[in-house]
Amino acid sequence: MLRILIFLLLSCGFAQAQTNTVAVESLQEVREKMGIPPNDSLLNKTHAERYALLQGFRASALSRSIDTVAVEQVFADIEQFAKKFDDQDLVRELWHMRLHIRFVRGDAEKRVQLSEYGYKRAKESGQPWEVFLSSWRLGYQLLGTVDRVDVGLYLLTEASETLNNGYRHPLEYYLNYILGSNHYSYNDFNSAKKYFGRALVSGERDSVHDNDSRVFNTLGLVYRKMNLLDSSDIYLNKALTTSLGEGDTIMECIISGNLGENQYLRGNYDAAIVLLEKDANMAMQGVELGLASNALMLMADCYLAKGEPDKCWPLLEKGRDYAYRSGQYNRLKTLYPILAKWYALNGDATLSALYTDSTKFVMDSLERIQNQVRVVPTDKLYEMNRMEIESIDQKNKIKQRNMIVFALFLLLVIISLFFQLYRTRMKLNEQRLEGENSQLQTNLTVARQRLNDFLESLTESAADTGSLNTSTIITEEGWLNFKKLFDASFPGYLKRVLKRYPELTKGEHRLMCFLRLEMSNKEIAIMLGVGQNAVQQLQRRTRRKINVETSEELAQLAQTL
Repeated sequence: MLRILIFLLLSCGFAQAQTNTVAVESLQEVREKMGIPPNDSLLNKTHAERYALLQGFRASALSRSIDTVAVEQVFADIEQFAKKFDDQDLVRELWHMRLHIRFVRGDAEKRVQLSEYGYKRAKESGQPWEVFLSSWRLGYQLLGTVDRVDVGLYLLTEASETLNNGYRHPLEYYLNYILGSNHYSYNDFNSAKKYFGRALVSGERDSVHDNDSRVFNTLGLVYRKMNLLDSSDIYLNKALTTSLGEGDTIMECIISGNLGENQYLRGNYDAAIVLLEKDANMAMQGVELGLASNALMLMADCYLAKGEPDKCWPLLEKGRDYAYRSGQYNRLKTLYPILAKWYALNGDATLSALYTDSTKFVMDSLERIQNQVRVVPTDKLYEMNRMEIESIDQKNKIKQRNMIVFALFLLLVIISLFFQLYRTRMKLNEQRLEGENSQLQTNLTVARQRLNDFLESLTESAADTGSLNTSTIITEEGWLNFKKLFDASFPGYLKRVLKRYPELTKGEHRLMCFLRLEMSNKEIAIMLGVGQNAVQQLQRRTRRKINVETSEELAQLAQTL
């Protein structure tokens, strides 16, 4: 009995050891999938060092295939290890790792809520790295809103100033790039240059977001906006060289288009066309309609300036189509002035004036919308206290509602503009058609008068010679003259007769023409130089061929063909 008990105890111990081994192996597998390094490599490190080590974790957190229960077991294991060695910084890092898992799997609203909670907690802890990380996370999320962009820029500015005062972090490059890009989009060019400059000299970089070609490219656009084209070219050429080194063919084409636009602004149209065409082809292949529309419109304007309008319109028409389809209505401020020049060149003063007025309206509207989004410069925001920022936030919510109303108004105005353009074109077409119809009616009246004069002259000639019933009045030459005048008076009539009744003879064709002129049998007999009985026989043959019963029906048919 004792032996049996000992055997059972040993068996249970072995089974428990096996279970623990499987659990350890399972957690190790999860760590590898999540890109979480061994515990000892995370111990007693700075946050910046751990951030670099946990780059794989942040990338894999989006995966839905990871078992969250198993991930929490990994976190618990790391937390137990950190507490064992009294590394409180690593314990706080784990809190942010748990937050990150929830953050990346939430929608936009949930991400803002989690970021606000993390920011509040970081402010309470007072740890510089927590304040930096939380400011970055919340600020970046608020840039995606419409009514809290100011606060987002403030928080990112706060994070950048922390870096500028000596704190280093792998996000330094990307953070300053984001700040520079947003200041550029809001026309704060001096601030844009400052933050792009910080990005380029940053010592710490996140390899995922390390892309100097985009920084140099946007710096080139900044100097273009400041009307410093030579400086713009310097940075755009740096961007082009960098993109070639990075093997980024898409950026290479975009930068070529920007260099082409600089040449366009200088009036070097041949050089501009070559560079813009490269950009347009890439954008159309990648279905980047907004980029394609800009390049096509500028190429069209180049050909217009060169005096080659036949090459201009196809590009302008396609660029206009892409601009509308892209939904990027800021493209209209480039499109409308070129359309105004095009219609002016083609003598359409009405449409030219309409597009000129529309250009002013679109530019004013875009400026108002931009001012509604961001009303306080970031440098001033950074100097304000938190209460002032919250006050601005409330005011922006009110302005956001006003902006929505204004945007709807702008949309209605644009629709009204297109409707007005349509009505103007329809009116111009109606006037053109009326003029053409009037001219056609005049031509028909003149032609029929000439035909009547011709017939009267034949009749008078026959009466003078006394040959009304003895010979053919309309000879072959006379028939050709008659046919020419008849075709001018009744366009297409003979062709319709021939097509509908191909079995009719030449004489029967002539009979149909005389009946169309409402001539009597006596008058037809005079024209043909035959007796009325012969005309009646000709009518009978014609009626049989076209299957009508009476002469009246034949005459009516001749009128309706």
